Amino acid sequence: MAPKTGQEIGQYTLGQMLGQGGMGVVYAAAQPAVNRTVAIKFLLGHDNSELTLQRFQREVRIIAALEHPYILPVYDYGEWEGQPYIVMRYMTGGTLRERLMKQTLNLDETLKVLDQVAAALDYAHDKGIIHRDLKPANLFMDERGNAFMADFGLAKTVEGSEDLTKTKDGIAGTPAYMAPEQVRGDKLDGRADIYALAVMAYEALSGQLPFMGDSALEVALAHLSQPPPPIQQFVPEIPDAAAAVLQRGLAKNRDERPDRAGTFMQELRRGLGHSFELSGRRVQNRNVTATHLGGTPTVAGQGEVTRVHASAATEVITPAFARPAEATVASAAAPTVAIPRREESKRKSWGGLLIVVLLLLGVVAAAFLILPRFLTDDNPYARLLVSTYPVGDSPRALAVADGSVWVANFFSNSLSRLAAEGCSPTNDPCGQTIAAYPVADLPVSLAVAGQHLWVASTLSGELSQMDRQTGEIIAAYRLPNLPNQIIIAGGGVWVTNAFDNSVTRVEPDGTVGNTLRVGSLPRTFAILGNDLWVANEGDFSLTQLDPVQGTAGQTISLPGEPQAMAVVENRLWVALADRNELVQVDVTTGQIVSQVAVGVRPVALLYAGGVLWVANEGDGTVMGVDAAAPAVIGTIQVGQAPLALAWVPCGEQCGDLWVANEGSDTVSRIRIE
Repeated sequence: MAPKTGQEIGQYTLGQMLGQGGMGVVYAAAQPAVNRTVAIKFLLGHDNSELTLQRFQREVRIIAALEHPYILPVYDYGEWEGQPYIVMRYMTGGTLRERLMKQTLNLDETLKVLDQVAAALDYAHDKGIIHRDLKPANLFMDERGNAFMADFGLAKTVEGSEDLTKTKDGIAGTPAYMAPEQVRGDKLDGRADIYALAVMAYEALSGQLPFMGDSALEVALAHLSQPPPPIQQFVPEIPDAAAAVLQRGLAKNRDERPDRAGTFMQELRRGLGHSFELSGRRVQNRNVTATHLGGTPTVAGQGEVTRVHASAATEVITPAFARPAEATVASAAAPTVAIPRREESKRKSWGGLLIVVLLLLGVVAAAFLILPRFLTDDNPYARLLVSTYPVGDSPRALAVADGSVWVANFFSNSLSRLAAEGCSPTNDPCGQTIAAYPVADLPVSLAVAGQHLWVASTLSGELSQMDRQTGEIIAAYRLPNLPNQIIIAGGGVWVTNAFDNSVTRVEPDGTVGNTLRVGSLPRTFAILGNDLWVANEGDFSLTQLDPVQGTAGQTISLPGEPQAMAVVENRLWVALADRNELVQVDVTTGQIVSQVAVGVRPVALLYAGGVLWVANEGDGTVMGVDAAAPAVIGTIQVGQAPLALAWVPCGEQCGDLWVANEGSDTVSRIRIE
């Protein structure tokens, strides 16, 4: 049963309904205690399962963890008669979609809004969160023309996003702004949001969406396979440099897009130049087709509800900043997220597509014939067998103890315990799931100490102590910040707090000790001699700690983004993810002693069996590196997005290399002899 206007919900009195959709309803509400108006979103419908409620609570935690000037803030949440609700700021300026439809922004105001969106995206991405449904209807405006990003209902952390998620109403997401990898259902990263930002910039500058069609599916496929039309086709006066920036933002291959939203906007501003102005000519669009298949209402503001329509009235869209005397919209209905149709979209060149497919098949066939010879000649790991075992959703961390490999399943909120003894190179009892244990929300890191397994859960902010033999949670301790990595050092458990730019020591009895400030976005630890080193991803640095005294020492600057560290014969190696290389750092002088080019985005390091192993998230490989040479020995293809490594000895000069493949929800095992 839906609540009604005038109803008391805790400290709130419901006012007018602002919007309603497939998943919920939004009301304005008075909060007399602080004399303000808020927006309350209720999760409604017949699906009130525990899973749905958990998703809603996760959404709240995700949004609440994002504190940024241009992200719509969360005030409160709770349940009313079994219906969960979330309380947010009430916005009076409508949405960016409404502003684009009404042409009430000039060029400077439009670029200001896009800059604010970019800043909010970079902040969320640095926290490990992608939006996945960025569009003008999810951007709310205040009376001063500032934009606030909202509706993280589809958001997930980068480590575990699964996309083109099916809902009972259709595809989650909005095809008009959907990146090609999202259409394919690939694991996403922040570059999917950057693609959506590029679509919005294209639309705001031209009054035209880059891809249009007769149906949502047709538009989604266009994002996947068609090149975006040059924006100068619609606005000839746009400089070539700006058009090139938009083309990069809309690249099919995400590796060709800017890594950060702020970088995209800086390049776009430079490309437009200071003297650029548009004539404000109108672009005629016909047969507008709704594109959002989820039916989700807006979170706050003067109600805009996105629904599925078979067709819509004809409308005329002009560039957002043209300020015509009067906008022409031939329908009084509330605006929807729309895909204008191009007539030529009906006439596809299927013959050309067939030729492309045949060429691709030829290339693949040639690769099967030729590639194995090169791999055999140049890659000593080419003939190694890779055994693959399914685990939970998004395996994020590994630990070895008692003849078992423990796997932290990020989005399953569970640990899998796999058999790791009695292994052979081929079929064996290894990899069989001995047991699975529930843990707190989003387990992100594991560490073994004595008879205990420590588990850090990032969204719940908990550190759990588990009995290794039984899997029983002995104790759970609340941390002052959200953890993302743990290590046992100096007799305590050390925790990196990426959101707080700090590290915390926790005693074995759960007592929270010192919290020390380190660099920006501390990511991981390594123990070198008596020192504990922290890799700070945000400011490209290493921080030295005394784990016994609990004090910070020197800081070393790096040339790139550190994601992982390992110690090889008392020397510190660091994986620089953005540079696709490993570097050896002299911690006495702070100098780079040597470097090795590896695969795409190295994110995990492990020294075992006399080899430095590196997991490359971007290309699904693990490489063995001779640290003394230094040089890559060989490459092993594993699952998608490998994020963690572990080693289990199997005899003299024999070991099993275990790999957690976050992207394919599997763990790989490779016998190394």
